[in-house]
Amino acid sequence: MSKATDDATTKGQHNINDSSKKKHDISILKYDNKAYAKFVKFEKDLEETVGYEFGDLFSFAKTGVYPYQPVPTPRSIQTLIQEEKDAIPPSLSVAERAKAIKAVDAKWDDLDDAQMVTITLGLEEEFKAELRAHSTDKLKRKQDKIKLFWLIKSLLSTESLDAVKQYLLEKWATLEATQDPLEL
Repeated sequence: MSKATDDATTKGQHNINDSSKKKHDISILKYDNKAYAKFVKFEKDLEETVGYEFGDLFSFAKTGVYPYQPVPTPRSIQTLIQEEKDAIPPSLSVAERAKAIKAVDAKWDDLDDAQMVTITLGLEEEFKAELRAHSTDKLKRKQDKIKLFWLIKSLLSTESLDAVKQYLLEKWATLEATQDPLEL
């Protein structure tokens, strides 16, 4: 154990290392008559610290919901054509805009079947890659939620943990099973 870890442990604090190896201290949250003020500071310190490791996952503390992760949607040739048309600056005159739209249509009309098949296959591969990335991110978020749950729980004093258990009563067993930091 390093001297910094020893010092933090004796002070009742936890060190969390971010990717740049900076040390961040979060004091243990102790439930007492100044609980609200301590909680506000605890929440702020925790948010700043876990942001390094978990990104926007901790934003639920302010919003009450986890960040939205949209599921990728497949793109088609028609989508690509429309994206090109949408990229035409709206500041162009009506005549210039019509000419630019015709140029986009002509470009796509000039492609032969082999080129269209190649583009379609490329779009399918792109979609599969996006789905794999989404699935991987979703799994990582699930794992991060569990890590965050245990981090928060480890930062609660015995008194604070008892207060949480008393507040949640019969829900506590479910909470420990789901390990959902939003509920904690």
